[in-house]
Amino acid sequence: MVDHIFTSPEGKSYTVTGPEGSTRDQAWGMLQGQLGGETPAPAATPAAKAEPYSYGPVSDVAELGARGINAVAQMLPESIRPKPREPGPILQPANLPIFGKPSVAGMARGVYDVGEKAAGATKDVLTGEAPAEAAVGPMTEAAALLTPAAPGAAVLRRAARSALPAAEIKAAGSAGYETVRPMARARELSPEMARSTAEEIGTAVSRDVSPALAGRAHGLIGDLSNAKTLNDFVDIREKLGALVREGPGRERQAAGLARQLLNEELDLMTPGKTTVSPTSTALNVADKNYAIGNRAAEWESAMKDARLRASNEGAREGTQMRRIARPFLKEEAKNVSPEVAAAMSRVASPGVGPRALQVASAGDPTRGLGKYFGFGSLPFTFAHNPAMGIVQSAGMGAGYGAGRMYDRILRKRAENASQAMRAEAPATLAQLGDLRATNVPGRQWPLSPGATLVSLQGENR
Repeated sequence: MVDHIFTSPEGKSYTVTGPEGSTRDQAWGMLQGQLGGETPAPAATPAAKAEPYSYGPVSDVAELGARGINAVAQMLPESIRPKPREPGPILQPANLPIFGKPSVAGMARGVYDVGEKAAGATKDVLTGEAPAEAAVGPMTEAAALLTPAAPGAAVLRRAARSALPAAEIKAAGSAGYETVRPMARARELSPEMARSTAEEIGTAVSRDVSPALAGRAHGLIGDLSNAKTLNDFVDIREKLGALVREGPGRERQAAGLARQLLNEELDLMTPGKTTVSPTSTALNVADKNYAIGNRAAEWESAMKDARLRASNEGAREGTQMRRIARPFLKEEAKNVSPEVAAAMSRVASPGVGPRALQVASAGDPTRGLGKYFGFGSLPFTFAHNPAMGIVQSAGMGAGYGAGRMYDRILRKRAENASQAMRAEAPATLAQLGDLRATNVPGRQWPLSPGATLVSLQGENR
C-alpha cells in the first residue's frame, strides 16, 4: 500500500492510503469524495530555482577571471571602486542550454549507435538483404548527428575505416557483372526480339548522334541484333560502358545514350530482381566500381611514374607530380565529383605555401643545379671566405629541408586525391568500418520523401 499525504491551507493534514501503483491525482480524487466536496488544496510548494547555465571548465575559467578582475578593482580609490562582486561557483558540471547536462560517455555512445545503425542498414541494402528504402531513416539520423550537411555517401565515407584499394574496387566491378550473368545466360532471345531491340535503340541514338560521328557506338548497337541470350546484351552493355569511360566526345555521348536505353530493355526482360534492385541498377553499381577503381589506379600509376622520373633526373618529386596532374585533371574533371576534382587540383595547383617551399629548395644540394654548385663548391668557398662558407652551408641545409617538405606535401595530396576517388566507390561504401564518430553534432540534413540509397550515391561517373 502507498500513503499520500495532503495539507490544507489551515495546516490540517490528510492521509489517503491507496494500492501500489496509485497516483497522487487518484488519491486526491478519493480525498475529495470522502470530505463531501471540501477541497483542502495542498499547501503550495515554492518553485524550484532553475540551475544556472554552466559550460563546465569554460565557465570555471571565466569565473576565476572574474574573481581576479574583482580583486584588482577593489584596490582602486574608494571614489571609483565598484561594488564587490559575489563569487560564483566553480567546478560545476556542464549545464548547457537546450541540451541540459550532457554525459561525455553517453554522447559518445549515442554517436556510436547512430553510426552503427546507419552503416549496418547500408550494408544490408548493398548486399541485397534489405530494400533501399530501409536505409533512408538511419541515413537521415546519421547525417543530422555527424555532419552539418552532407550527402549520404559522404556520411558513410566518414564512418568507414578507409577506402578499398583500387584493385579491389575494380574486382568488385567485375564481380557485379558476374552476379547477373547466370540469370542472363538462362534467358534466351528470339531473333525477332534481338533485331527489334537493336533497331529501336539505333534509331533513338541516331536522332542525337549519327553513325558517321560515332561509328564504334553504332557498331555495338548493331551487334545487339545477333544476340542469342540476354547475356549477349550484358556483354555489349559492358563494352558500351568502356566506351563511355574511354571514348572521345561523340562516341561517349552515343554510348551513354545506348547504354541507358539498353538498361530499360534489360529491366523489362528480367522482371525479377537480381538482389533487391533491377538488373540495370546492379550493373550501374558494377560500372561505377570499375570506373572509379580504374581511374584511381591510373592516378596512382601516374604519380608513381612522376616520382620515379624525378629520381632518375635529379628533379623535385613535387614538381613532376604537378606536371602530370594538370593534364590528368583537365581530362577527368567532368567525370569526377567536385570533391575529387578539388583534391586533384590541390596537386596540380598547390598554392602559395608549397610554391614558396619550392623556391626555397633551390639551394638543395641533392637536386637540380644544387648537385653541381653545392657540395662541390663548398671547400673552395670556405678556403677563400669562411664566413661565406657558413652562409652557403646554411642555405644548403635550408634548401634541403624546404625541398623535402615540398615533396612530402605533394605526395600526401596525391594520396588524398586517390583516397577521395576510392571513397566514392559503392564497394567502399558497403564495408563496415570503425564507426567511432569524430565530428561534432550539427544541423539536420533534409531528405526528399522519395530518396533512396541508390539515388544518394548518384549515377555512374
